[in-house]
Amino acid sequence: MLVAGAVGQGKSNLLLTQIHNLAARYSPDDLEMYLIDMKHGVEFARLGPGPGREAFLPHVKVLGIHADRTFGVAVLRHLNQELVARSQVFKQMDVTDIAQIPPEGLAGLPRPPRMLVVLDEFQVLLDGDDDLAAEAVALMERIARIARSYGVHLVFSTQTLDGAPKLTAKRDSIFGQVPLRIALKTTSNDSQVVLGAGNTAAAGLQFRGQAILNDNYGAAGDNQQIQVAHADPYVLADLRRELWERAGGGRVAAPRVFHLAEPANLPTTLGALEPRLDVTGAPSAWAGMPVAVTEQPATIPVRHEPGAGVFIVGDGPADALGVMTGLTISTVLAQSAGARAEVPRVVLLDATAADPATVEGKRALTDVLFAAGCSVEHVTSHELITARVFALRDQIRDRQSLGPMLVLGYGLHAVAGMTQNPEGLMESPAGALDDVLKHGPGAGVVTFAWWNRLHVVTEQLGFKRSSVSAYVFLKHPQDGVRSALGQPLLRWVSDPARCLVWDGIGVEPVLSVPFAPLTTAEGEQLTRHFRPAASQTEASQ
Repeated sequence: MLVAGAVGQGKSNLLLTQIHNLAARYSPDDLEMYLIDMKHGVEFARLGPGPGREAFLPHVKVLGIHADRTFGVAVLRHLNQELVARSQVFKQMDVTDIAQIPPEGLAGLPRPPRMLVVLDEFQVLLDGDDDLAAEAVALMERIARIARSYGVHLVFSTQTLDGAPKLTAKRDSIFGQVPLRIALKTTSNDSQVVLGAGNTAAAGLQFRGQAILNDNYGAAGDNQQIQVAHADPYVLADLRRELWERAGGGRVAAPRVFHLAEPANLPTTLGALEPRLDVTGAPSAWAGMPVAVTEQPATIPVRHEPGAGVFIVGDGPADALGVMTGLTISTVLAQSAGARAEVPRVVLLDATAADPATVEGKRALTDVLFAAGCSVEHVTSHELITARVFALRDQIRDRQSLGPMLVLGYGLHAVAGMTQNPEGLMESPAGALDDVLKHGPGAGVVTFAWWNRLHVVTEQLGFKRSSVSAYVFLKHPQDGVRSALGQPLLRWVSDPARCLVWDGIGVEPVLSVPFAPLTTAEGEQLTRHFRPAASQTEASQ
């Protein structure tokens, strides 16, 4: 379906009416919804969970409240992959259309649910003349051509199709697959774009909520003037709660919610997934949530071998703390739940303890670690941080048994004198830190550390920085990211609430959303899931 209408003419009302109509007629087992808003609208927000609102539309699997082009294209990629998967299933069933499959399925396989995909303000995907817009057009063309027979139904919604150069050449090949058009009051030009050449009927409408419905590819002789039903918010809220309770209430899986410029929520992810060890027995540390249609975090393996550990690089104390919190808690939970049930010790080298913006998040992280059974040593003065680095280096050199241990270096760019040799010593704290990074994993010591600039990492640890292979980049210039990852053609834009996760193994880094630091309330929520810690905190310095 193609839907269009000028601002204020009732397009959002129309979409909400259609979505709830279908939800009332079909069960979540028969119909899944992907609802993506590419602009600043909030109409879809009420369809998902929210503060003080536990009920949501149980059919919704993915909810893009305010999505960006990257997430929009990720949804199109997911749909394309789904079509490929369904083509294989249909071959096994010996059918060519989902309508040929009975409710009980065929050939021992279940009937896949139909999918409703609403792309509101979809033209945003096509803004600009770049590779992302070209990929969006190619995917839309392919999906529109074959999706319906596989049970994937698209709703393209927009205010106007002007200003989308990538669409001009492909407009007929995409919308030529869309027989159903609805145009609310709009301009004569947009009426023809939506309904068809010479069909200006939508320009003659007078009132909000009036629309032209055409189910024959916009042929002027098939216009029907309709009045769209009013999507009363109270009626729809009651309907959502009824459908949610009918589907199982609190047992219904919440949708994947994406909101531009908002960090990911670690407690929500922990409520849906358990951190685990990988096939090698190493924890898979959670670095953030990929900008993709998935509930699986972007992970970095934490193996006790050279190269273990993570460098977090770039501006943003809150994002850095959120990334470190996700890495740390997921590693602790995976190790403590493994076959050996090891609870790591944690040493927090906190060089920015005076920053009030991150005090709550650090305290909440510490409380959760205590509840998980960890001992936590919190070192805050710069002199004691460098002394602790030397002590760790000496213990590792003496082959003392330290592991499992996590060293969290938060804000190491702020530590004064890291590259200077203390009086009476022939080595700098940075040199000792490099030893900890290189040789610590063999002794069970793994380091997660944050610097605000790559050049500071280089000054402290040398140009090659071979001691750690995994990176999480926050706000940082593209050239530095390319240099560190050895990918001169990599495209990177430092958008808010974005990070780039590179595990040192995969072919491409993963664009992700960092976790937010824990609030006090979230820390208390997580601590209730763990037994009270048996260990006591070591001296806070």
